[in-house]
Amino acid sequence: MTMVQMRTSLWYGLAVLLVVTVSSVACSRGEAQANNPAPSGGGPAGGGRGGGQNQVVPVAVATAVQKAMPVTIQGIGTVIAASTVAVRAQITGELTSVTFKEGEDVEQGQVLVTLDKRPLEAASSRRRRNSRKTKPRRPTRGRKRRGIRICSRAGSRRASRSTR
Repeated sequence: MTMVQMRTSLWYGLAVLLVVTVSSVACSRGEAQANNPAPSGGGPAGGGRGGGQNQVVPVAVATAVQKAMPVTIQGIGTVIAASTVAVRAQITGELTSVTFKEGEDVEQGQVLVTLDKRPLEAASSRRRRNSRKTKPRRPTRGRKRRGIRICSRAGSRRASRSTR
């Protein structure tokens, strides 16, 4: 072996010996403190890190009782609905009654509001009267009526150009 190799192996040996010594001292210190606890000021005996491991802990004992458990949770926050729907009227009118309360569950087909019928019935009867007064007219465009042929102005221009 050369001199350089001997020095490096000596340094490695010393480093290993140092690590073993430090670790054994660190491990034995914890056992020494556990066997001979030193009282610390103000706290329970052996307080601090690693101390008080063999101390007596007081325990309270009570008999089990069956009671109703409240299922309410108190908190501050915002509640967001799982699903929402938009309700809009198909016709306009004045509301006469509302048959639900805000936040209440509703079912499909349930009547929610009632509208005033009077304006709707008046408009319906007006339409019926007007439809009886007016008779349906027959279309006259493109047909002969009393010997005269009726057509649009554009059609008459085309006809006059073609005859020239």
